[in-house]
Amino acid sequence: MRALPMLLLVALAMPAQAAAPVEVRLAGGVYAPNDVEAQPGDAIRFVNADDVPHTVTSAWDGGAAVSKVLMPGDSVTLVFDQAGTYTLRCMPHSAAQPDGSYQGMVATVHVVAPASPHAPRAWELGALYAGLALIGAALFAWRARQARPGS
Repeated sequence: MRALPMLLLVALAMPAQAAAPVEVRLAGGVYAPNDVEAQPGDAIRFVNADDVPHTVTSAWDGGAAVSKVLMPGDSVTLVFDQAGTYTLRCMPHSAAQPDGSYQGMVATVHVVAPASPHAPRAWELGALYAGLALIGAALFAWRARQARPGS
């Protein structure tokens, strides 16, 4: 019974595990999925699942930020730190349009900052209160046992 309060404290103090990177597959002339939402700092892994080479190239700056050639089976992981919308394309399998957009093998990454990064989620508060209630109950039971004569 004594280990329960410490176990709860350890479990509540552990940071949440980072989410696994989102995976975008390049095959058959498309990025799949071709529309990805992420938060700043999220990793997105691009995997060439095709039998021909493809590129992951930044379309917003003519390829200055990102230009990776992926041979079949290769991958690259990109981390987007700033909120914004980023278009990536495969250079040989996409074409620029007169309006500056691209058609063909194109993907869009929407990096959206959380609405309130410091506000705890409801389930986190619930878990905290439940843990504190269990710790309080365990301490109450321990004190009651200590107060019994002959203990």
